[in-house]
Amino acid sequence: MFRIVVTLLWVWMAGVAPAFADASLFVQRLSGKISDAAETSVSQTALILGRYFDINAMAFAALPEAYRPKATQAYVTAYHASVAGRFYKEFQSAGEGGLRVLGVRENGNLTLVGTEVHEGGRRLMVEFYLRRDGTSFKVVNVALEGLLITKQQQRDFQPILISGDIPGLINWLERTGS
Repeated sequence: MFRIVVTLLWVWMAGVAPAFADASLFVQRLSGKISDAAETSVSQTALILGRYFDINAMAFAALPEAYRPKATQAYVTAYHASVAGRFYKEFQSAGEGGLRVLGVRENGNLTLVGTEVHEGGRRLMVEFYLRRDGTSFKVVNVALEGLLITKQQQRDFQPILISGDIPGLINWLERTGS
């Protein structure tokens, strides 16, 4: 009986381990790519984010639900540029740091990769929400210290949307991203 349990456990782990290793490796490599891009330019940062992040999913998740039907491609483009600009600025002021993967877990069709980011003297907990994309992954959201970035963006967007609707938000995103 012990051999059967050990064999089943070994087979189960053999099937699960590669997916976890792939997600972990994806996040580690992505961190390096973003860092390299942010040392170059905002446009390089935008290119990397566009390639490895599901910008459409994040842009719509960042909008309060009542405004989602009004969203246009101009909004998604402004959102992408704004996020790239903010990533670029953050990396410029962050200095040297490092990322360490703490764990990986499956949650439905998402793979969550928990990391610890050391930046200067600070330690931040960052969780990447990944969706399979062929043989790789796309980032569909990121939680910083337990708060989803898109949830915080919803809060940030609410006052702008109330006073200016989607065109006002696009204008604000264009200003904040540069």
